[in-house]
Amino acid sequence: MELDDMEEASVVVNKKEDVHKYAEKLDSLMVMAFEHLNTCKSDGRLEKIFDTLLWSFKMTVLNTYKSKFTQFVVFYACSLDPKNCGKKFAKTLASVFFDISEPHISRMSAAAYLASYLARAKFLEFEFVADVLKSLVNWCVNYCQRFSATVANQTSSNFWGQRSFENNGISMAAGGVNPKAHRLFYAGCQVNDLL
Repeated sequence: MELDDMEEASVVVNKKEDVHKYAEKLDSLMVMAFEHLNTCKSDGRLEKIFDTLLWSFKMTVLNTYKSKFTQFVVFYACSLDPKNCGKKFAKTLASVFFDISEPHISRMSAAAYLASYLARAKFLEFEFVADVLKSLVNWCVNYCQRFSATVANQTSSNFWGQRSFENNGISMAAGGVNPKAHRLFYAGCQVNDLL
C-alpha cells in the first residue's frame, strides 16, 4: 500500500465518521423538536405553534427535493392534535393540490405528501380520510370529463372521413400519449392508489 492509498483510506473513514456524527446530531434535533411539540401540547400552545410549522412546511419543505425526515415533525404535531392540526394539515395539502394558481410542482408535491400522510395517519377519523379521498376522486373524474370534452371539440374528420385529433402535438389517433400534460391527474390518482 502506498502513502496516497493510505491517505485516501483515512479520508473515507473520516467522511463516514463525519456522516455518523451529523446523523446523530440530526436525530438529537428531531428528538428535541418532538419534545418541544409535546410541551406545546401540554401548555395549550400547539395550535399556535402548528400554524408557524405549517407555514414553514409550505414555504420550504413542500418543494424540497428528496426531503426525507422533516415532514415527520409536522406529522408528529398532527398526531398530538388530530382534530385540529391533523385535519388542518390534510386540508392544506388538498387545498394546494386543488388550487390552479399554484405551480404544478407544488400541486404534485402536495398530492404526494397528502398520500404519505393519510397512509400513516391512523389517528385521523376514517370519515375524514374518506371525505378527502372522495374530493380527490371527484377532481379526477372532473378532469377526465374536461379532457374528454376538449378532445371531442378538437376531433375532426380528415379527407377520408376518419376521425383524429391532435392534443399537445401528439396524435391520439396514432395511440400517442403525453403523460407530462396530465401529470396533475396522475398525482391525484396516485393518492387514491396508495390508500
